[in-house]
Amino acid sequence: ELDDLEHDGRIVVIAATNRIDLVDPSLLQPGRFGTHILFKLPDRKDRVEILNIFLKTMGMADTIESFAVEELADSTEGLTGAELRGLVEHLRRERNKSVNGPSSLTDLKIVINTWLSARNL
Repeated sequence: ELDDLEHDGRIVVIAATNRIDLVDPSLLQPGRFGTHILFKLPDRKDRVEILNIFLKTMGMADTIESFAVEELADSTEGLTGAELRGLVEHLRRERNKSVNGPSSLTDLKIVINTWLSARNL
């Protein structure tokens, strides 16, 4: 029950965040919302699967070899599925800037590290 709202059983509030630390603690007190569902960040295996899905749907599966996806999963610990999608979109833009895009694992790591550094600013 929220302050100053009458409950008639027809109101459903659905919210999502990947920054629970920024939510006002008063909203998280018992009785405010009936159910809290926590989705954990993807583990390494999940990141490999998520990356492969995004690489395939964005036409990048033939650009990045499977061993590179494993390396990519290792370097993206702590990222959400949405952030992994953003990374793959960035890789696609980089590929489209040049004829072949990142041409080696070293080039790929440079692009990834640049993207990760930029998002932590």
